[in-house]
Amino acid sequence: MIRAGRVDPYGPTLQTTTITFLEVSGTLTGVKVRDDESFEKALRRFNKFCEKTGILSDYKRNQHYEKPSEIRKRKAAAARRKARRARLLEERRG
Repeated sequence: MIRAGRVDPYGPTLQTTTITFLEVSGTLTGVKVRDDESFEKALRRFNKFCEKTGILSDYKRNQHYEKPSEIRKRKAAAARRKARRARLLEERRG
């Protein structure tokens, strides 16, 4: 959920506008809109922050319960893909 704080009709200030995101673990993460910054720029900064910290990918991964056997299968498949990629790269190098 992305929520914008109260917007001042005379322009955003540090105290009035905040873009927040409720992280999966329950902690609140956000960026404050600076006085000389547009809301769109702050939203871009927020999206970059979420991408960098992996909040959205963590949320998507935890949307549904995954059984321990499914976790093992997913990790084994990822390891096989990584090994195959490394083997192909090594063959190309010669």
